[in-house]
Amino acid sequence: MAIFTFLLFFLYPRFSTGQIDPVLFQVTLGLIVFTIFAFGFSGLYFYGLVGISKLSNAKRQLYFRRANLFFVLGLLFAVAEPALILFTVGLTLLGLAALILWLLYTYFIVRQARELSNH
Repeated sequence: MAIFTFLLFFLYPRFSTGQIDPVLFQVTLGLIVFTIFAFGFSGLYFYGLVGISKLSNAKRQLYFRRANLFFVLGLLFAVAEPALILFTVGLTLLGLAALILWLLYTYFIVRQARELSNH
């Protein structure tokens, strides 16, 4: 939420005067919104696991899978934000470095998910 507020406070005036890329700015804000809600949904499902002890085992597993899915999506979105912000303000070289790191991070998450699903 702090990054969202920061972007609105400092970059919105530049957006409204056309000093930054309007598409990247809106994509970045949209991604931040999705990140916030992915973590929110993850918390909701984890709360359902802890707060409601009368769930069947199958229902608990379903909640756990959903909570993990939303948490991983939140992490992926959150780690993509620096690259988008850097591209938005015109720091292309740093944006590319952040994008490469995000792709590497995504690769490791997918690899780990495959390893864990095989056990």
